[in-house]
Amino acid sequence: MGGDIKVMGVRNGDTYEFTLCVPQIASQVRDIAEYVDNKRIVMRYVMSTLRKLGLDDPKVSLNTRDCEDVPEVYLTATGTSLESGDEGIVGRGNRINGLITLQNAMSMEGASGKNPVYHIGKLYNLCAQRVAEKLCTRLGHDVEVSVVSQSGRDLIDPWFISVRTKKRMSSAGRLLADGIVRKELKAIPKITKWLLDEARELA
Repeated sequence: MGGDIKVMGVRNGDTYEFTLCVPQIASQVRDIAEYVDNKRIVMRYVMSTLRKLGLDDPKVSLNTRDCEDVPEVYLTATGTSLESGDEGIVGRGNRINGLITLQNAMSMEGASGKNPVYHIGKLYNLCAQRVAEKLCTRLGHDVEVSVVSQSGRDLIDPWFISVRTKKRMSSAGRLLADGIVRKELKAIPKITKWLLDEARELA
């Protein structure tokens, strides 16, 4: 296995779901059968570890972009995603809204230099902010929005969306939130166009 292992977890009530991206080093994997066996070893270890932590029925997805029939799988030369050139020019210190809010929910993702077409850390942060601003205006109180992806999913089909409000929402408020979320997800390609247009103006 490579060292650049990423783990993302979402808790929804009593349900715990995890997505893992675990690269394998191409020069050390003989064929697709060995790659698949290695994944089974990782899954056994992960499930055993989670159960030791008290999670009886966790849902775990591993290397969700894999298509073993092609085969198109997570093989790397060095064991890290650095070689794919998708790291951007900054670390995770520059937030979309310019704030570091330690007492409130925030993303750790830095947006500068990230690909404006498909980098979810950039696009989902902007999408979440648009949803929050529109809901805050309509509801008149604070709103927190989280949009979580899963590797391999369509950009406009996130894995998980959470909308938290300062006050309990009515049925009408829930319908409003649902409508705004759906509309803004469909508009994600327009965010890309806006970003590219802004970049051209600055060039």
